[in-house]
Amino acid sequence: VREIQQLSPAEAERGYPVKLKGTVIYHAPGVSYRFLQDDTGGTYFSNPNTDPLDLSPLEPGLIIEIEGITRAGGFAPYVGRNANRPLVWRELGRGPLPTPRRVSVGDLADPRFHSEYIELSGVVRHVEERRFPDSTSRAVSIRVGSNTATVTAQYFDPRGVTLLPEHFLGARVTFRGVYGTTFNDQRQMVGFRLFFDPHHGLEVETPGPADPLDSLPITPVSALMQYQSTARGSPMVRIAGTVTGGIAGQGFYLESQERGVWIEVADPSLQPKPGERVAVAGFPSLGALNPILKDAVFRVESRATLAPPPLIPAAQAR
Repeated sequence: VREIQQLSPAEAERGYPVKLKGTVIYHAPGVSYRFLQDDTGGTYFSNPNTDPLDLSPLEPGLIIEIEGITRAGGFAPYVGRNANRPLVWRELGRGPLPTPRRVSVGDLADPRFHSEYIELSGVVRHVEERRFPDSTSRAVSIRVGSNTATVTAQYFDPRGVTLLPEHFLGARVTFRGVYGTTFNDQRQMVGFRLFFDPHHGLEVETPGPADPLDSLPITPVSALMQYQSTARGSPMVRIAGTVTGGIAGQGFYLESQERGVWIEVADPSLQPKPGERVAVAGFPSLGALNPILKDAVFRVESRATLAPPPLIPAAQAR
């Protein structure tokens, strides 16, 4: 694999014949994501079938030999095929997955991890599901990390039946999967994500709260990000108050006991209205001047008339 990775785009596009032996580290049935790793590194390889759904039984842990040609790819060289030379593979046996490279979420903005089997830990901050049109298949994206850095972990569910663990939001978890990049037409990385198999690549270390909007104690806005001598049971907090304004697609301002706080919503399509009283659960984070809540979920409890805002001199506005 290392020899393929070291080819320039022009050299890789010459279509050199390739034979590789390695372990399948990821395969998503129904979509074009499949990766193999040997002792020198990991690489993407093309769909071996003419069926674009590629339902090949390429399970993680399968030891295979593939034959194809080098291709330049949009970001890094890989093993592919063309009209004259198909990609073929044969099973050699089964074995354990390779030991993943342990990385932190903050380390991930580095293209050297491309196509490599990695392991990272963090807190689940948001889960989003996208159904494919006219299909039972779905893609599930999980935002995981900390207050300073996050990454999206993603899996594909061809039958739409795979369930995530209970009490998943706010849970401390470890993922093992393949580092994937998004890139522009100049072969520059512009984003990254982790492809994982929920049956093999997910471990819950500490469950999240049973229901963040009900089970967590209410924290005063004035107490957000204050010093605590003992760790909280959950990195999430619950606050309550009245919505005083908002910015569509971003979040809203909440006031409680004459203290205000900015709330960044996990789902930008949801937006409460000014005057609504809401319960909010989210992750305290550093703001420009005051603590804020990120990746928040909310529930409208009631609606009230906003009190007239106080009149203050310009010198006090900051």
